Amino acid sequence: MDKVYDTTTAATIIGTLTGVFASDVVTLSWVGNFDNKNVGNNKPVTASFVIGGADSGNYTLAQPTGLTASITPAYLTLYSVTDTKVYDGSTTSTATPLVNGLLGTDTINRPLPGL
Repeated sequence: MDKVYDTTTAATIIGTLTGVFASDVVTLSWVGNFDNKNVGNNKPVTASFVIGGADSGNYTLAQPTGLTASITPAYLTLYSVTDTKVYDGSTTSTATPLVNGLLGTDTINRPLPGL
C-alpha cells in the first residue's frame, strides 16, 4: 500500500475473500484513503470493502481496521540556468532555476537556498 506522493489521498488496497463456498457468486470491491496527502511513515489508512454478487446476502463482511502505509517524497529535478549580467562587483544572479516534477498545484519557494 505504500506509495510515492501524488497529491491525492488515494491508497492502493488489495483485498481477497476467504470463506466463500466455491459454488457461490460473491464479488469484492473496495476503496482506500490516507488521512491526508502529505508524506509520512505509518500513516493511517481507512478502507471500505463491499461485497456483491448473487450470493453476497449469505455472507457477512468484516471491515479491516488498523491499516497503515507510507507516502514517500516525489522526486524533483532542478535544472540550473545561465545568467548574463553587467559587472556590478557582486556574485548575485537573477536567473531562476527550472524545476521538473512538481505535481498539481504544489509550489516551491524561490529563490532556492544556496542559489
